[in-house]
Amino acid sequence: MRYQGEAAAQVEAELRWQFWERFSLVGFVGGGAAWNDYERFDATQSAVSGGGGFRYEIARKYGIHMGLDVAFGPENTAVYVQVGSAWARP
Repeated sequence: MRYQGEAAAQVEAELRWQFWERFSLVGFVGGGAAWNDYERFDATQSAVSGGGGFRYEIARKYGIHMGLDVAFGPENTAVYVQVGSAWARP
């Protein structure tokens, strides 16, 4: 694991646009940092990543979406299948 420390912090955001019936587009960004000593915060290891994708609502009754994402990080690019969401929805 590249980014390690005794303390860590992270922030994430996702924006979704339901443009037609069951189809939507998403964009996301996240950042994090890890450090060992609050006195030497300049030695922090940090990373920012982001990406986008599309979703199809497979279960309207439950608000469950499925889709394909492309994410870009400091060293790698990833393509993955997404089912559900980590974000609470009304």
